[in-house]
Amino acid sequence: MSPRPVPPGVIAVAAQLAGGELAAAAIPGARGPVLGLVQQLIHTTPGPAVDAGVATVETADKALLKAGVVAGSLAAGALASERPGRAVVLVATASTTAAAASCEDVGVVPALMAGAAGVAAGATAARLLGTRPAPRRQALGAAVMVATVAATKVLDRAALRRLDEKRRARPLPPAATPPAEPGLPIAGVSPLYTSVGSFYVTDVSARPPRVDPDGWRLGVRGMVDRELELTLEEIESLGLVELDATLVCVHNPVGGDRIGTARWLGVPLSRLLEHVGVGLGADQMLARSIDGFTAGVPVEHIRSGAPALLAIAMNGERLPLEHGFPARLIVPGLWGADANTKWLVELELTTWAAVQDYWDRRGWPRQPSRVQPGSRIDVPANRARVEPGTVTVAGVAWAPPAGVDGVEIQVDEQPWRAVELGVEVAPTMWRQWKWAWEATPGEHVLRVRAIGRRRTQPGGAEPPYPVGVRGYHEHRLAVVAGRRPRTRRALAFVDDARGRLELAARGLVAWRQRGFPPAPRFPAPVPRGPHAPAPAPSPEAAPSPRP
Repeated sequence: MSPRPVPPGVIAVAAQLAGGELAAAAIPGARGPVLGLVQQLIHTTPGPAVDAGVATVETADKALLKAGVVAGSLAAGALASERPGRAVVLVATASTTAAAASCEDVGVVPALMAGAAGVAAGATAARLLGTRPAPRRQALGAAVMVATVAATKVLDRAALRRLDEKRRARPLPPAATPPAEPGLPIAGVSPLYTSVGSFYVTDVSARPPRVDPDGWRLGVRGMVDRELELTLEEIESLGLVELDATLVCVHNPVGGDRIGTARWLGVPLSRLLEHVGVGLGADQMLARSIDGFTAGVPVEHIRSGAPALLAIAMNGERLPLEHGFPARLIVPGLWGADANTKWLVELELTTWAAVQDYWDRRGWPRQPSRVQPGSRIDVPANRARVEPGTVTVAGVAWAPPAGVDGVEIQVDEQPWRAVELGVEVAPTMWRQWKWAWEATPGEHVLRVRAIGRRRTQPGGAEPPYPVGVRGYHEHRLAVVAGRRPRTRRALAFVDDARGRLELAARGLVAWRQRGFPPAPRFPAPVPRGPHAPAPAPSPEAAPSPRP
């Protein structure tokens, strides 16, 4: 029995997508039809759907969107043998091209050129294959498609390599020092500093923007005395400081890994504001990314002495491309979605009443909420089987910007017990902790909570919306004599899957109960003169020196 031929419309659409992506990889400043449509889907997905999707599939969200766009386009192509189907394909082609051209970080003309190349590739494939393509022609078309995809990958990687070479060619200022604090010598415990390769990546870009540092400028505009356009060299001349800080994503689930610590190098935002002069009544600093993302930080938060940086380096090297090169914001103590904008192109001094940012428009609170104290058990792993006797339990805890004052652990429903804390490098970063548990046979549940200098980690189970995930991290352990220690991975997987689905469900309930948008939680700032001195930082807000 001969194989059923692939509908010619599917082949034509596949050629259109592959040709468009190949042209986009070859044309500077372009974006292909698949990534363009994915980007617009990211920008238009409602807030509740974003929360539910991230909770359920976590970092696979963008990959699934790309797969969905390709599958949907090919399904439309399957209808192309009929006249209405051809209209569907034409509409799909026009929409993907328009979506790519409307992306903020690409040029309209290059995107349209890539779209036209894709249309030409699809039309050529349709004409050559005809309405009844022979198996030999189909095999040849498939081979050409594979070669096109491979060529796209080669061109894309070459462009990335050239940009990364430019990044590495720029020498770092002498102030940049890589971290060297060893931390607790316990296998499996998160290190004090997260390596660049392991640091979590989250943003609203279908693909990290490629920013050429030679032509890049940071504009500082709006309600200021002096508007500026700063190059990287001019930013560095303002005076650089280091800040050891933990960043955490608002979508990080309890015990999750969307959190990391690095040594950041940059210009204090308070110094930058003094340099430009803040106008009377300005209460929001709106950060704009090259990809169209915006996030607002309260001016009073910056001027109060809270640590905040315009960062250009992390862990002793220039910011990697995926972490915001050439420059980004770092504001410990506020959620990343509100305060850690990457690929900066503009800082605008304005008011909360005048401008809504990216997440404001999608129903999140008008002003950013503060990161709650949190903690995580790293070892033993969830659903581990251990021997009776002394078992080392260890992990990390955080409460930026004021710092962690203590960590407590609970076994089953017994009273909370204090554990041993590791060194505090800075209050803005996490601390390691450990505890010697005298484990007795049976099934046990261990919970952990952080005691911050300002507040204690809240219990309960709360979703990200509207103020970030809350709850105690817990591990279920089996203490069994005479059994080799191991982790029951199937049970751990079931626990993880159940936790994701519960988080998604609680998030949807929170959106339904609270509506759009909730009331801001920051008090209205008192108007101040453009050159009024900032208040002295409080002891709990100011970072302590590193040992």
